[in-house]
Amino acid sequence: MSINILRLISDADFVVKLILLALLFFSVFSWAIIFAKWNVLRSARAADGRWVESVVGDSAGAGGCAGCDVVGVGTGCAAGPGAGMPLGAP
Repeated sequence: MSINILRLISDADFVVKLILLALLFFSVFSWAIIFAKWNVLRSARAADGRWVESVVGDSAGAGGCAGCDVVGVGTGCAAGPGAGMPLGAP
């Protein structure tokens, strides 16, 4: 005796079919959210890498900022997220 999933669904009551349809909808909706969040995180990670590369630059120092650390604290990196932050405690 083999179990046929499609036959089980077609023989099911209306309420069961409605519940299965709702489960399918929410499953697809959940996966859409997961992929959208994954895409946002991937884009943010890439932007972060580009920003760090622009601050740190290559080994010769071309394109990098002098006088600041990676988060942009200091006077040389006006575009960093830490620009304008005081360097020491008051």
